[in-house]
Formats: sequence, C-alpha cells, structure tokens
Amino acid sequence: MAKASGHTSKSNAVYLAKKESETGIKCIPFDEISVKSTDASPINFYAYSLLKQVLEKRHPRTLNGHKITVQAGRE
Repeated sequence: MAKASGHTSKSNAVYLAKKESETGIKCIPFDEISVKSTDASPINFYAYSLLKQVLEKRHPRTLNGHKITVQAGRE
C-alpha cells in the first residue's frame, strides 16, 4: 500500500493527537485502513473509481472540461 506523506507526516500525527484530546474522538491509524474497504469510505470505493474511468477516456484540459466530462459520465 502506498502511503502519502500527507497521511503519515509527524505534523499530521500531532494534529490528530491534539484533536483527539480536544474532542475525545479517536482517529483510525492510517496503516489500519484497508485500501479497498467499503466501510472506510464508500465514495472512494465506488464513485471515484467510476470518475476515474470516465476521465481516462477523455483528456479535459480545463475545469469546465472536467465538469462536462463528469456530467457526460452520469448519462
């Protein structure tokens, strides 16, 4: 599994620990989240893979081009 530095950085760990102490809400450690887990985030599992399929077929160069591509993918 690839680990993005933004998810594993020391500053991120410090921030999460601070939020945990302030709110009492524990965060799931990054290395315990399954990449393909539908429980972790259903939108990442389904919607983003569909969006990726649509975007791979086309190569929009502007934000408006991306919007048009996404709208076309819904049809």
